[in-house]
Amino acid sequence: MHDQSGRYVIVYNGEIYNYAELRNELDRSSGGIAWSSHSDTEVLIEGYAREGEAFFDKLNGMFAFILYDKKTGETLVLRDPLGIKPLLIHQEQGRTIFASEISAVRALALGGLQVREESLADQLSLSYVPEPYTMYRDVYKFPPGELKKYRDGVEISSRRLFRHLEGAPFAGDLNAAVEEFGAAFRQAIKRQMRSDVPVALLLSGGLDSTAIALEAANQQADLKRAFTMSFPADDLAHHGQSDDLSAATTIASGLGLPLEHVAVSGGLMEKLSAFNTLFDEGVSDPAAIATFLMCRAARDANIKVVLTGHGADEFWGGYRRYQAHSLLSHFPTMAPKLLGAVERLSPRLRPGPLNAGLRRLRRLAQIAAPGAGRTLEKYYTWVPDDLITSVFRHPLDSVPSQRLAAEFNAMQADHPINAMMKIDQRFDLMSLNLNYGDRMSMASSVEMRVPFLDFDLVRLANSLPPQYKVTSFNSKIIIRKFLKGRMPSSIVHRSKAGLNMPVNAWMSEKVGFFDSVVNERTVNRYGILKWPEVQSVISRGRSGQNDYQYLMFSIMLMHSWLENRV
Repeated sequence: MHDQSGRYVIVYNGEIYNYAELRNELDRSSGGIAWSSHSDTEVLIEGYAREGEAFFDKLNGMFAFILYDKKTGETLVLRDPLGIKPLLIHQEQGRTIFASEISAVRALALGGLQVREESLADQLSLSYVPEPYTMYRDVYKFPPGELKKYRDGVEISSRRLFRHLEGAPFAGDLNAAVEEFGAAFRQAIKRQMRSDVPVALLLSGGLDSTAIALEAANQQADLKRAFTMSFPADDLAHHGQSDDLSAATTIASGLGLPLEHVAVSGGLMEKLSAFNTLFDEGVSDPAAIATFLMCRAARDANIKVVLTGHGADEFWGGYRRYQAHSLLSHFPTMAPKLLGAVERLSPRLRPGPLNAGLRRLRRLAQIAAPGAGRTLEKYYTWVPDDLITSVFRHPLDSVPSQRLAAEFNAMQADHPINAMMKIDQRFDLMSLNLNYGDRMSMASSVEMRVPFLDFDLVRLANSLPPQYKVTSFNSKIIIRKFLKGRMPSSIVHRSKAGLNMPVNAWMSEKVGFFDSVVNERTVNRYGILKWPEVQSVISRGRSGQNDYQYLMFSIMLMHSWLENRV
């Protein structure tokens, strides 16, 4: 799109939620503009044409755009400050390529792209590749919130925008914070429900999607329906997985929201090859598959926009590791002893409802063990670095925990919990959840919106002290207080739930399919991993000697990707 003067050209991906307010503001300041459309794209380019770069700081949304100035020959590039929308950059032979997907970079690159083995190690350890890296060397994620200017493909300036999202320290008490949250959340839902196409909700049965459903109902917003996952009872029992369908049904029926459950059959894993084109980002979190299936169901129901609860965990204290660190900090002597005893007395990994809980207890016991060190990065990885490096044939330049440690060391945070949340915002949120959310929804021709990442709500979250969000025995304190008295107690006090898949059941029951993907022939074909070490991981995982089911799942998806991309 061009601006009215014809000087500027923009290529844009995303959604500006406050575009209507900005449009009215531009009309007032310019004495009226002869708009040619009702699009946020036009508001964006006309705002820049009249106010320059200062206009960008007024945006509230998810976006990535490239704006070219015909007069100066300069190109401006900006990605939203939370990294909701993807943008890649690849530079070669004096050329700079920008794209939303790696497939586009592959198509435009003059030479072949080389796989980055450290990214494969990230995938095995974390289930994703942390930004700014991708699966290929010399292809990077564009830094969020940084306005960069280029001339003839060469960067000539860079500056950070959206500093106002940091937020001044909140002066009120917890009750005042809950009131502020409610006001900001209501506006976020109102803005993100604006649409000329049908809108639905991905409902996990957890606090975040429950809050969205409740507020949309209170506003009498036109939320068409909700989608949730259902699994075979045997898989739920084997995996120790919570029954999201039951919780989602309680929420939807209470709010009068039509609920459609997407049933996952036992044969889904054998169909994973159909997802190969969706895994260019090195993601092997099974929640990506659940997201794709629900988005596809939404598309089939003629839904064009879905809302999700992404961002609530990282900004409002939802991850169990925050409580774990608080617990170990408050009980530095007693907690490690108690956890050590639990680990020694607990049975080896086996099917049943205690599976998930024992898995987390064992990991916490390892973190708390005497001599283990109390470094924060230990909360983020399930697989030891030496195991990851041992399966690779060639030495790696870095391993995930090293980068996490470096990030923590460079972090300027006033509290360890705040530091952990900032790391999660850059790693788990940006590099994993938002990454696969955008990829899977776009693959289904559905737009995914994230109300908890409304900029006003983010600014409030950043202003609050950590004890308003999480303690040793409670999480998402403000969201729970917001829901208290409005939703059933069983929902308000429900433990963390999220989109998941029965990976433990798959790894135990689908042995034949796994072995057809990961075997001596396929491992040796690419010369990246060492078969004896991979075989040892498989053996120990299947025997229950070690909790390697998710590592095995990542190895399988990695080889499936290599089969189709190398």
